[in-house]
Amino acid sequence: MSLTDRFPEADGFVHPDWLDSDDTEDDLPGAARKATLEALRRIDPLTVFPLRLDVRLFGGSVQDGAFDFRASPVLQRFDQELQSALPEELQESARLQFVGVGHGSVVIHALPHFASQASEDELDLGAISRIESALAQILDLHDSIENQSQDIKVPADRWENLRKLVKALDSADVNLEVDYLSPNGPRRKSQISDVGREFARNLFERRDKTFVEPINGSVYGAELDGKVTIRQNKKSKVLVEDVPEDILSSDAFRLGRYVRMEVETTIKADGVGGQPLDRHIFLRLISHDQKLSDEN
Repeated sequence: MSLTDRFPEADGFVHPDWLDSDDTEDDLPGAARKATLEALRRIDPLTVFPLRLDVRLFGGSVQDGAFDFRASPVLQRFDQELQSALPEELQESARLQFVGVGHGSVVIHALPHFASQASEDELDLGAISRIESALAQILDLHDSIENQSQDIKVPADRWENLRKLVKALDSADVNLEVDYLSPNGPRRKSQISDVGREFARNLFERRDKTFVEPINGSVYGAELDGKVTIRQNKKSKVLVEDVPEDILSSDAFRLGRYVRMEVETTIKADGVGGQPLDRHIFLRLISHDQKLSDEN
């Protein structure tokens, strides 16, 4: 039985305007799938289809649908973003499978795959819902980058995965658009274009902050190239560089000796709270009887 026979009222439907766009010519299978689902939802709003999404690569380096394999890490990084956002119990069993490539700007069709799924005909709506939630978190972050938001709060691992994705986009000189229809929700599009990539690069760029500070502790190790390790407590050690040879060889830097010194500290930090890099350059020794107020 055809859809028209099953739903006679469908004769009066008009196909969605977006089917007339230029994107349709680029990817007819994807357009047909979206049209079918949207038409069925007009008949029955509760219609449920497996979640499926399209990942589109576009930009100056994408010409006539040619897929440069330099862009393949983008797909891996996007999947890693999803894995990181998934609940722990799904991270081993759920992943994206890319099931087709469209024309024009490169469009890769994807479906969620479950390693433990008993039958291809079964649809675990609970697991699909959690995948949708993870995708929403990822795309919210992509939108924030694209919109150049100044107040983005996500876990550190989410930033790290986005940093790797943007690096992959930059390496291939492509942009990313994700377009998906959920089983029960609306269609959603999200992208990281040249604008979003530039904003992300600025966020991830490490900037220097330099200041002078006192450091004290016991000498834990010393090297001939002027590097000295100071143990401040049981868990904290500081590496101080460029200690002059005459001072390094003096009694002040005998192993286990308590020492006080002034250093120039440079901290390289990004704008998203990533692990900072610091370096401490020796300036001078501070005598044990010198007051802290005199050290600045």
